[in-house]
Formats: sequence, structure tokens, C-alpha cells
Amino acid sequence: MIPEIKILFIDDDEEDFLIVEDLLAEIKSRNYSLTWISNYKDAEKTLIENNFNVVLLDYRLGAQSGLDLLKKFDPLNLSGPVILLTGQEDPELDDLATKTGFADYIIKSKLEPELLDRSIRYNIEQFKNIQKIRELNKTLENKVEERTEELNGAIKKLEENNQNLRKEIKRRKETEAALHSSQQMNNAITSNFPNGSINIFDKDYLYVFSDGQELKELGVSNKLLNGVSLLNNLSKEAADIFKFHLDKVFEGEFISFEALLEERYFKIHGVPLENTAKEIDHIMVVGQNITEQKLSEQKIKKSLEKEKELNELKTRFVSMASHEFRTPLAAILSSTSLINKYRETGKLEGQEKHIKKITNNIKHLTQILNDFLSLGRLEEGKVNYNPEYFNILELVEDTVDDLQEIAKTGQDIELLCNTEELYQKLDPQVLRNVLYNLISNATKYSDEHSKVIVKIIDSSKKIMISVQDFGLGIPNKDQKLLFERFFRASNVSNIQGTGLGLNIVKKYVDLMNGTITFTSRFEEGTTFIVNIPKT
Repeated sequence: MIPEIKILFIDDDEEDFLIVEDLLAEIKSRNYSLTWISNYKDAEKTLIENNFNVVLLDYRLGAQSGLDLLKKFDPLNLSGPVILLTGQEDPELDDLATKTGFADYIIKSKLEPELLDRSIRYNIEQFKNIQKIRELNKTLENKVEERTEELNGAIKKLEENNQNLRKEIKRRKETEAALHSSQQMNNAITSNFPNGSINIFDKDYLYVFSDGQELKELGVSNKLLNGVSLLNNLSKEAADIFKFHLDKVFEGEFISFEALLEERYFKIHGVPLENTAKEIDHIMVVGQNITEQKLSEQKIKKSLEKEKELNELKTRFVSMASHEFRTPLAAILSSTSLINKYRETGKLEGQEKHIKKITNNIKHLTQILNDFLSLGRLEEGKVNYNPEYFNILELVEDTVDDLQEIAKTGQDIELLCNTEELYQKLDPQVLRNVLYNLISNATKYSDEHSKVIVKIIDSSKKIMISVQDFGLGIPNKDQKLLFERFFRASNVSNIQGTGLGLNIVKKYVDLMNGTITFTSRFEEGTTFIVNIPKT
């Protein structure tokens, strides 16, 4: 049985409700249940009840707006995502809707069953993922708080034990009998001190007393430590750290710090000990082995960082795929409708124009899918590198000829080379993929009637291929991230692209044991340089 998906539709226009109801009825593979609310007051009350899987909210609700309504709620505390419906495309409204907490933004005039179904499903799934992340973060925060409380309690108990021990030492000096009793008690405590040791030092940092389970695990006799210098038994770096902190204890401070000694982590607590003249001539240093705890914390931190990176990657992928697939599909749908109109009027020119538009958008979708497949094969190590001897110049010329045919109006791709033949053992398909991506990028981000220069320079040790354009250029702030997955420069957001091309190019260049670099000036152009060593 197909599970029911409850949709709350908030719109003051009954005609829009009927349109959406008909669109959902066409989606036979889903069990959508639609509830219509036609005014702001009822909508506010219904959202409070929070009994739905997704909300379709109109921008206009009489004198008020859907943005005003959503601002009264925390979108993440609702039972499902909220999708904004609007009558016209407005970039500012799109940006404002995202900041307000809407999961998606749909223009009514472009509504069709597949788009509506995809938006509802994708945003419900993304909302579920966000809720899972919030639950995981909350669980982690609770665990950290519990662990912190445990550590604070342990430190408090340790300080209480230290104070009791100091009192016992003072009493030992008052009477010989009290000293004997206190000594027995102290020996029982320190010899069984778990995961650490208790130590007393004089002003020269010589051991006066030391005991605890840590010494037993290390096989060190506490008797052999008496009179030995603490600082001489440490590395210079560790000795400097210990002296810096323990000097403060001799000044009367209670201190705590962490130290790494021979791949073991310790929590060190220092306590000043006064003699009968109220002078501090000894200090007590308690070292607790916290290696297991530190390693656990590091493991949790790494896992959290990895999960955070994965979630960010998923979010970027969903955002990119949603935008890149939606635009060409909408264009194809529009062109199909217009072709039918031109066919009725017999206008062949109009039909050919939109058939070409459909073809170009299908090519764009194919390129996106090819990018995904190439990236997947490269990262899984499934790309076979098959080198063979061939004339590189012929491959470059063929690639340039192919791309010249699909370049913008008036664009000229000029090929320059310092040799007539250039045979080398490489994988021709890998090299073609690199050239096709770099040259097509150069034409894409350049204006009409511009020039793209492709240079081939053959030297004794390497082959250099450069692709230069005089187009948009890359802003300085974006250049360091240019080869990252899904990254696109801030000045090309209005140009189609997945942000995968250069990442794939970098991996292909690595397969050829080559390097790729670039230089760019904003609004003046970019040059990519590929160096391939000769075999």
C-alpha cells in the first residue's frame, strides 16, 4: 500500500487550489492527500496543529503574505518542509524566501506534475535528513554535557582528596603517632590510585614521594624515584611545560593542565603544601592517565567532521542538481508547447528554432550526466588508462573543429603550435576529455565575437597545452577553490554548469602524470596550462 503524504495547501485563490489538485491527481505513483486553507488566520491555526508532511504556501494571502506567516514559526520545528508558490519569477523574493526558511521556491506558471512531485519528494527527504542531523547533534551535545559533568565531579573529588591529604600531612608533623597513622592511610590511597600517580616534590623538583597504579603499569619502583629530579626525566619541551605550570604552584596557585608524555595523555593537578610556618616548600602533583578518554574524543571529533562534510556535500549536490536539471527541462517543456503552436500555423522556421533549443538542452543534460558518471568512475578507480602512440596535433585539431561548430556567434578558436607533428604515448580519450572541457569552458565564459587561443608547445621533456580566453575571468577569492567538486565562481551563477568539470579535468591530468595550473584576471580572461611529461 502506498503511504499517504499529507499536503497542506494555503492559498486564497480557489482556482489555484483546483489546478494543484488536478496536477497531484496525475501523479499515479504517489498517494497525495490535499487540504486547502484559504485565509491567513486559519492557516496560522492549522500550522500550530502541525499535522502534515509538506506545506504549499502562496506568497499572497490577502493583505498579508506567506513570508509574514512563516516568520511566526520555526520552520525546523514544523512537521514538514514549506514550499513557497508565487505568480512571477523574482530573484529578490527567491533570496528572501530562502532566508525566511522556505525549503523551495516554485513559480505557478511553471507548475507541472513531474516538477511538483519532485519538489515535494526531494524537500521531504531533505527535511528528514535535517531532522536526523539535529537529533544526532542534540544527542552528541547531551553526551558531551554528561561527560563534562563527570569530569568536573572527578576533579572536585580529587581536589577534596588533595585537601584531606594535606591535612593529614600537617597532622603527621604535629605528633609522631598521628604521623604513623596518616602514613598508613596515605600509602593505602596512593598505591591504589587508579589510572595515574600521586607525587610530592620539593623546591628543586626532586621526588619526595610517589605512588599509584600508573607506576606499577610502567614497572617503576617508587623507592627508586626518591631524590630523582622530575625535570631531568622529561624531554626539554615537556620539562619547560611542567616547570612553567608547577612554578605557579610554589607561588600558592592550584593548577590543572594536560600533557602528552610518550604517547600517553595525562591530566595534571598541582596543589601547594604549606609547612607549620605557612611556607610552601613542597607541592603535590597528581597525574591522571586520560589517554583512553582523549582518543575517544578525537575519534568522535573526526566522525563528526566527516559527517558534517558529507552532509554539506549532499546539500550542495541536491541544490546543484535541482537547479541544473530544472532549467533545461522547463525549457524543453516550453519549446514542445510552442512547436505544437507553430505546427498549427505552418511556421517551419519557428519549429526549427525550438527543435534546436530542445536539442541543445538535451545535450546539456547529457553532459551533466556524463560529468556525474565520469566523477563516479574516477573516484572508484574504474577508469582504464590505455596509452597508445598517436599524433596529438590531429586530436587537438579535431577537438577544436568540433567545438568551433557549437561556439557562440562570432567566436574564433585559434590553434597555435611550434611543430607539425607530435607523436606521444598517451590515452587519446583522456586527453580529449581534458581538451574538450577546457576549450568549451573558454567559449562558455566568453562573449560573442571573442577569441580563444589554444597553444601546443613541444619541448624535450614535456608537452605544454594552454587554453586562453578573454572572458569573465575568475575573482581572486574564488581561485583557491576552483578544482573542488561542485564549486562555481561567484560571477558565473547565471551560466549553466555543474561545478564538476575542472574537478574531473584535474583527475584526468593526474592519470597522465601531468600538472594543471591557471592564471586569471577578473573581467580580463583566464589561461589554463597543462604540462604532460614525455615518456
